[in-house]
Amino acid sequence: MSAFDVAIGLNEDGMNSLSQQVYQRIYPNVFKGTTSAGGNTVSYDIKSAPKFNLLTTSEAQAALKQYLAQHTGNLTPDEQQFVNDMSENVPTFILDFGAIDATLDSGGGNTTDIPFTATAYCHALVNNSTLTLTPFHIDATATSGGGAANLLLNIMIHQLMSVSQQLVQSITIPPITISGVSLEPPIVGIEGNQIVVVTNVQGKGSPAFPSGQSWPNNPFFSLLSQDLLQAAAAANPQAPMTGGDSSVKGLGPIKFGAEYGYTFTMVNPRVAINGTGLDIAFDLSGSISASVYVFGQIGLCYGGSATPTPTAHCSLVVQGNSLEIVANNISAFTIFVLPCGDVPSQVLSWMTEFIVAGVVASLTPAVSAFLHDIHISSLQIPAYTLPIDGQNLTMNPVGLSVIGVPGYIGLVGGLQLS
Repeated sequence: MSAFDVAIGLNEDGMNSLSQQVYQRIYPNVFKGTTSAGGNTVSYDIKSAPKFNLLTTSEAQAALKQYLAQHTGNLTPDEQQFVNDMSENVPTFILDFGAIDATLDSGGGNTTDIPFTATAYCHALVNNSTLTLTPFHIDATATSGGGAANLLLNIMIHQLMSVSQQLVQSITIPPITISGVSLEPPIVGIEGNQIVVVTNVQGKGSPAFPSGQSWPNNPFFSLLSQDLLQAAAAANPQAPMTGGDSSVKGLGPIKFGAEYGYTFTMVNPRVAINGTGLDIAFDLSGSISASVYVFGQIGLCYGGSATPTPTAHCSLVVQGNSLEIVANNISAFTIFVLPCGDVPSQVLSWMTEFIVAGVVASLTPAVSAFLHDIHISSLQIPAYTLPIDGQNLTMNPVGLSVIGVPGYIGLVGGLQLS
């Protein structure tokens, strides 16, 4: 059984690529400017795009514990234990600003150049099924400057918190959407250099974060389980196949010949992952009504089946903003039509042959066409647009390809800002 049904993740390189793209789009806005406090003005210039560091979870976790201890006030032992447990389970990471040029203007022509470095400590949560990254603390260090440096850093911490918020909130994973399938509330985790949101098909409960899972090392990736793909196939409505024919001749009450009609539906789709593709098997369900006329009407009962089980061999392809399940070829099968019981002796053999051969001749291509025409939407590929400094920036996964992962179908690619 799969540890989860669907995962969407970003790796550190992908997040840093987005950070660089955001920086290039809006610099010098946000990343360069002035800020004032208490009659002092600081001019600052963040010289390069801040970098995400997802491998420093222990350092960021310690910072979160310290932050919570300073901001939770007087707690009962039970409340304190709750806070401690929460801090252990909230994924954390670092945003490194690197070198920042800054000048402190204390008025009266007194200016001091004070370069410094800064780090934002951040956590990841899921709110309303959307990944939310939030900075909670800024560390800033100047190698020189004495009291002037301390003053400058105190002023800049608030500005860097604002910059951090705008940057990290531009990088997210929107709600996971699978066409026709309801999902449990997702959870988020950070493992290695990847941040991942995972969830299950509704009814299975939210999964525990699967520590030790081997994630694709791509800027963007998604994993879909067999259960998830099964649910997507089951949610795809199937139109019935109908047909019939008649050889009846005569006038008024005197008729001679045979006639039939049928309605069949392909039901109970069963999905099996096969490398980077899927095999989807169906059962044939329906009924045949038939009558023959030999000096009066005789009703007949027939049933239909397909052997071996009709199966479509499918691939997953990206079409627009959706990952689609599309049939490539189908397995050979034979339609069998048999009477439900004994056929009355007055029914001529050519009449039963007319019914059986007619159903087989028309139902076989109908089933084949159904299998060949399989086109099922599964994952809605996540893209989102957020306003930053008055600009609408849209993140899109690009260069997507399908890969095989044990127990899953994987979708991997890059990330691009537009």
